[in-house]
Amino acid sequence: MPHTRLHFPPTAKIDGFTNAVTSVSVYAEGVVRELLQNALDSAISAGRRAEVHLTVTSVPLDSIPKVAAYKSAFNAAFDERLRGREEFTLDEENAIGRILEVLEADEANVLFCRDNGIGLDAERMRAVLSQGNSDKPNKGAGSFGLGHLAAFAASDLRYVLYAGKRGEDHVISGHAIVATHPTDDVSASRRSADGYWAVPEKPFNLKTAQFGRTIPGMLEEQVKLIGDSGTVVAILGFNHFRKAEAQRAFRDIVRVAAVNFLAAIQGRKMVVRVSDDTLDADQVIDHRSLEPCLAKIRKQKRSRRGAGGGWLPGEQAFRAYETLQQGEELEVPPFDGDVPDPSVRVFFRSLATSERTRVQVFRDGMWITYRAPHLEFHAFGKVRPFDAVVLLADPGSEREGTLYDLVRNAEGPAHRHLERRRLKADSKRRLTNKLRSLARVLSEHAGTLATDEGFAPEGFAVFPGDAERIADSIPRRRPRRREGKKKGTSDNGDDDPSPVPNGNGRRRRKGGRSRRAPAPGPAVDMRSGLVLLPDAEDENGAGKRVRAAFELCEELGNEDICLRIRAESGSDAGCDSPIPDEWLGIQQVETGGMRIEVGGQSEVRLPTECDGNVLIRLSGSVHPDRHLELDLVRRKREDEEAE
Repeated sequence: MPHTRLHFPPTAKIDGFTNAVTSVSVYAEGVVRELLQNALDSAISAGRRAEVHLTVTSVPLDSIPKVAAYKSAFNAAFDERLRGREEFTLDEENAIGRILEVLEADEANVLFCRDNGIGLDAERMRAVLSQGNSDKPNKGAGSFGLGHLAAFAASDLRYVLYAGKRGEDHVISGHAIVATHPTDDVSASRRSADGYWAVPEKPFNLKTAQFGRTIPGMLEEQVKLIGDSGTVVAILGFNHFRKAEAQRAFRDIVRVAAVNFLAAIQGRKMVVRVSDDTLDADQVIDHRSLEPCLAKIRKQKRSRRGAGGGWLPGEQAFRAYETLQQGEELEVPPFDGDVPDPSVRVFFRSLATSERTRVQVFRDGMWITYRAPHLEFHAFGKVRPFDAVVLLADPGSEREGTLYDLVRNAEGPAHRHLERRRLKADSKRRLTNKLRSLARVLSEHAGTLATDEGFAPEGFAVFPGDAERIADSIPRRRPRRREGKKKGTSDNGDDDPSPVPNGNGRRRRKGGRSRRAPAPGPAVDMRSGLVLLPDAEDENGAGKRVRAAFELCEELGNEDICLRIRAESGSDAGCDSPIPDEWLGIQQVETGGMRIEVGGQSEVRLPTECDGNVLIRLSGSVHPDRHLELDLVRRKREDEEAE
């Protein structure tokens, strides 16, 4: 077998120490989910229950394979950067500082992920290392694509190893990312920021690359534990997701595994064991321990702040688990007269009228979304609240055209939301029809909500929202300029530079920029309440923040909701020159664990994960005597407008 090394091939590209791959924020959600997703896919392909071991440990630095070649490449890139004229950016300082901290220590933390799937051969190893290439079989819960790069966020060295076993055959490789650097000879050529542990061919091509087969000492114990087939991933210089305490990182790994794969674990198709040798901590997550794992986070109502939004909160995960355990399985009729869909199972559980309807979608036991088109909570505004779990499983030879097939192809790159634009027109239509049919099944089983049922948030005023809010501005009548007056001296005339009311009790200079009224739109039938939160330092009780809550009283289908805040003028609309209500500028909205920067506009498009509770920061302070109202209007989905 030819000699292998950590090879940084020649390149014409220039990559610094900070780039799109290595500069992403690090959260357990992205890293752990990607590792477990690949392990689950591999086990499904092998036709067995997934058994995944995530182990944090510490190893001597000099036991890391090819660490000398890594240091050489890093030093060459670092020295060249030092000779540059430009100052280091903060991101560069952070990246270089983290690498140096690992290299200057005697030991390095490592996160191992070991599974019992189909393992790796040379062809699959090439797919793992290649960006944008997928080697997942049709049964996979995801696809490699850029997925393997998610692990780099958890590596301060930006160095990840892979080892695969199939019977007696082994394949070993790794991928390191430093920065573009000069060669060690006198030529003017440069070496890539990406280094691969492989046979250094000339020219180097991942599509034909050959890899090592000798297991290095650092990986030997993990590979021996594999069994007949499986894979080991080693994240070198593991940073505990930048948590101040290693214990928090341990808890995050357990949480992400339990939440995102609860259907696979509850269905006894997956077992995850999390260990940290540095803490002497160990946790097995299986069908017996899943409930207490989820119960610890059942009060978490929002996704983790800063984790990118759109993740499954602990409260919803525990509810989904209860639905799988206690709910009834519905009989799903053929969709729109189509043949029965063998890929779909639906579990249903009724809720109290004060709770929020949710429909969670899982594919191959992995959570995908709680906001599938036509299955969002606001699509069920007129039926009794319920919790539902949709389980999609590969039906094998009958897969084509099933909801499983359509959802899988519509998933975004992170596999946690659906993008209909990824589908061809016919598939897009089939997905829409199937989801609408599924929504009808759920609505019919839930039953219609009585008119006296609904929600009234405690501490809020409640207003009906069934009027048409067209937001048309009414032009003011301007008095004619009096004869004989010179420019600039008229009594509030066209050229009068004196301040005029701006509608919120303040005055602005004539000719100053006024806020544009939002575009007209059909109002949403809803109930709402809002409270102005006074600023502590304002003696009059004025404030810039508004806490609001709303409940929809109609089904919207595949539409977006836009929110506006209106300050009533108090003017009689029947008078000759009524003063219109003022649409207040919005700076920021927080909802569903997300923060949306609005920049002073008078309308904001709410994310589909909005749970009806919003915190709004206005552009200016509002006096407590002013009467505010919340308006919701329908808008076309942004992805549909683009089409």
